[in-house]
Amino acid sequence: MLDEQHPGGARITIERGGHTAPFSITCGVYGWMVHTRFFTTEAEARDECAAMKTALSDLVVTLNGTEGDIEAAGAMCARFVERFP
Repeated sequence: MLDEQHPGGARITIERGGHTAPFSITCGVYGWMVHTRFFTTEAEARDECAAMKTALSDLVVTLNGTEGDIEAAGAMCARFVERFP
């Protein structure tokens, strides 16, 4: 339904018709994380995707500025997943 890439190295996708739930969002930052969420309605998935896209963009920019600080990068990814369970 939607598949977008961030030039800084991330991707977000909305899919329909999964086995776990009717809609899912999978996002990731290349080399750092992949995260999937599940939704019962398309409206909810699209609303959450919009919020996640903004946060994912911020995360990519911040990760690209960590300059190899793996601990800090891991903590940032964990905070993203906590914010969007």
